[in-house]
Amino acid sequence: MNLKEYKESTEESKMKDLIKQIHDNAKEKGFYDKPVSVKTRLALINTELNEAIESDRTGYNCKGLNKKGLENSKDFINEFELYWKDRLEDEICDAKIRILDFVGSLNADDFIKEYNKQNRLSFELTNTCEMLFEITGTIYFAGYVYDGIISLHYLSLALYEIEQLAKYLGIDLDWHIEMKMRYNETRERLHGKSY
Repeated sequence: MNLKEYKESTEESKMKDLIKQIHDNAKEKGFYDKPVSVKTRLALINTELNEAIESDRTGYNCKGLNKKGLENSKDFINEFELYWKDRLEDEICDAKIRILDFVGSLNADDFIKEYNKQNRLSFELTNTCEMLFEITGTIYFAGYVYDGIISLHYLSLALYEIEQLAKYLGIDLDWHIEMKMRYNETRERLHGKSY
């Protein structure tokens, strides 16, 4: 195995672990107790992206906040809710979490194969609102072509676009996911919602 193959296998392993961890938490919180349609799951991803647009419009973001302060906070839940939750970075993170959770209910191996193909694409970066709109279009399209592999293609494309947007905005998406998952573990069943 050469160095490139090793790096790819390590990244695939990390992604599989993250998908499993996110999906297991969602099952534990009751999100899979009742059947939910594919289009509903896709709509919930787009809801997060639309919330990100609203956060961007109002300038509600995490710029200038102390990441170490949150990590080491004795009152993590309160600090997360007060200063980090529902901001642009958090909403983009939520979209990625919802995609990976959905993939966890499908086929993670096939998704990762599709995702690896996306890494060769270029994504035109214009402005945050337009990029988020493009991603919602990718998710929307996945709902019309859903038949297993094709939907995984569009879900993987959406994930790739989210990651490129985060990189463009200087968002440490891995850190935000780690903090959000830590927060989500403390939340009530269905996060207090009906589905």
